[in-house]
Amino acid sequence: MNVDRATCQQLFRHGVLKAAVVVPFPMANDLWTMEIERADGVREQLTIARKKDPKTYKTLAAAMADAGRIGFKEVRVKIPEQH
Repeated sequence: MNVDRATCQQLFRHGVLKAAVVVPFPMANDLWTMEIERADGVREQLTIARKKDPKTYKTLAAAMADAGRIGFKEVRVKIPEQH
């Protein structure tokens, strides 16, 4: 199941979310996306509001700002693999 930012804000307030992980967007250079880790360990992709498409970010700063809007005080970042 994928979730949008507004849903994540509600889940965060209820203690359902554990972590935000910013990861490189597959098959795209210089784009990032966010995975939300629930308290039960399941990871879900942050999506665009009212759509199932993953939300992407052009910068790490933009992704971190969104994580802060959800309520997270810390964000993990997965470093892209170098080819």
